[in-house]
This record gives sequence, C-alpha cells and structure tokens, in this order.
Amino acid sequence: MWREDEKANGVDDVGIQKIQREMVAQSVATTKKVDQLGFSLWHRKWRVAYQSMLQLMKKVNTDPDFLEKLPPAIDPTTGIYYNKVPPHLYFSKTEMAVWRNFTSWNLDGDIAYLPGPAEWYPDDYDTTQHGFHVDLDAGRAYEAWEMLAEETEHQFQVGLAIR
Repeated sequence: MWREDEKANGVDDVGIQKIQREMVAQSVATTKKVDQLGFSLWHRKWRVAYQSMLQLMKKVNTDPDFLEKLPPAIDPTTGIYYNKVPPHLYFSKTEMAVWRNFTSWNLDGDIAYLPGPAEWYPDDYDTTQHGFHVDLDAGRAYEAWEMLAEETEHQFQVGLAIR
C-alpha cells in the first residue's frame, strides 16, 4: 500500500532507495555527533576534576602546616562533628574517583598511599566506607586516564575501534 501511494505521488523505486540512503546517512551523522558530544562532556568533566585534584594534592602534600589550617566540620550525612575536616569531606566524590583511578594502576606492590599526611587518618578510619577503596581489577582505568590527554575526537574514534 505504501509503495502504491509513493508511485501515485511520482516517486519510483530508485527515488525511494535514494531517500532511504539519505536517511541512513543522516542517522549515522547524528549518531556520530551525539558520540562526539558525549565524549566532549566526559572529557571536560574529568579534565576539570583531574586539575582540581592535582591542585589539592599539591597543597595537601607540600604545605607543612596543612593539618593546622583545617577548619572543623560536620558530616552532613551522619551529623558527626570533626575537629578538623576529614579527608572524605575535604575531597569531592569526583576528586576521590580521580585518586582511585590513578592509584588503581599506580600501586606500589599491594600498597596504596592515601592523599595527605598519615596523621590526617585516625587508626580506625574506614577507607572503604569513605570512598578511598581501590579496585585492583580496574583494567580500563589506565585507558580512561590516557583519554584525558587526548585532544581530538579522532583519537576517541580510534580508541572505540580498537575495543
């Protein structure tokens, strides 16, 4: 029935095939644009998080008076009062994700070094509960890290083709 309507409107089989090819080409182009946009958004978010974490790590690891300068804090989820801002409240969830990524492929044997001075972490500090757990089986973590350095969408497309 559809073909009869098209034929009545003067569209032959060759015209229908041409329209179908154009629709497929447009669909492919749209999918590519969406992928590029998705990558750009991902790249921007994690690049900012990486830069932020670098700045915080420099401050935490080089300032000898770092612990003395920390203000008191109350954990908004538990209501627990801390005399000094604890690590899990000092770093954002995204910054901790950057630390976990870096640490997962940059371990010293089985040892993961927490950010900041050791005195910042009480003996009973639960690193897993507070977001400092490291996934030792994060095989693609290094790939994601490398993608942050990529500047062009072409490199992203090549990376997708390899997988």
